[in-house]
Amino acid sequence: MTSPSTPTSPRLPPVDISGELVEGFLRFTISSAMDGNLEEVDLGFSKQYLSDLLREEDQGDLSSGVSDGGFPNRPLYKRLALAIHGRVSAASEGLVGTEEWDQSIVNGVSELVDMLRTVDFEIHVQEPYFSLLKAGSVLLVDKCMLLEVQHVKKYDSFFEMLEVENLNSVLPGVESIDEGVLIYRKFYTEEKEKANGVLAICVSKPVLQPYFAMATILSGLGYDGVGALLGMKHTPGTILDALPPPRSSLLSSFMAPHRPDVKGSTLIDGARALAKHVNRSKDGWWGSFRGSGSPEAMALDGLKMVHW
Repeated sequence: MTSPSTPTSPRLPPVDISGELVEGFLRFTISSAMDGNLEEVDLGFSKQYLSDLLREEDQGDLSSGVSDGGFPNRPLYKRLALAIHGRVSAASEGLVGTEEWDQSIVNGVSELVDMLRTVDFEIHVQEPYFSLLKAGSVLLVDKCMLLEVQHVKKYDSFFEMLEVENLNSVLPGVESIDEGVLIYRKFYTEEKEKANGVLAICVSKPVLQPYFAMATILSGLGYDGVGALLGMKHTPGTILDALPPPRSSLLSSFMAPHRPDVKGSTLIDGARALAKHVNRSKDGWWGSFRGSGSPEAMALDGLKMVHW
């Protein structure tokens, strides 16, 4: 007889440094820095640059998913997370990169590993799993923050919990217990409340958080490192804080005539820009400069092969 499968929520340690985890930490760190909630650390990037890392692709764009080569799809932070995780995997096998910023990745990941060793549960929890929590448990919540459980107490109802635990402490700004109960009722039915009761879980926020380690990585990377991990090639003319534009912008440049005022001119903006770099063209950098296919086909092929 097959034994029932082990519940996967909450997940038990050890917590691996997965690509998904790196992506969650990275997004939270960038968002926190943009919102001014990361005052302890200066990442060294402009708010516009951070905003562009999180920016979604234009609606209706042909791209989707995250790739590890060619022109990066948006949002760019996902490609960056993929590249950082790749460096992490290589470092775990003793293959540390030669760039100056590679060491910042190693240092930041080492900090992350030390923090995640303390985690007792990775939380995506609903009853009855809350009953596993106890004072002293360290939780990884929503793949972004560590919390430590101070105490857990069970009540028969939300009304009783709010009455005992102090309404202002649990739901600041809510004027009455009845109003507080209605807030909880939006995501926890009365039937569940009667069947399972209610747990009041008091938590504190440890000083050391995963986003500090990710901030170490980002500040160590700087504009040069982030650009390199996104596949950009730096030349004397490179704008340091520039990021790859939306894919739709590049595609449209291969549809727009370069000199619409010149009769009979068939040169397009994208082709002219690519031709400017033909003397440095090679596979894996500026792509392969050959052929005379349709502009759209050339553009799509270039986006798959080219580093920018």
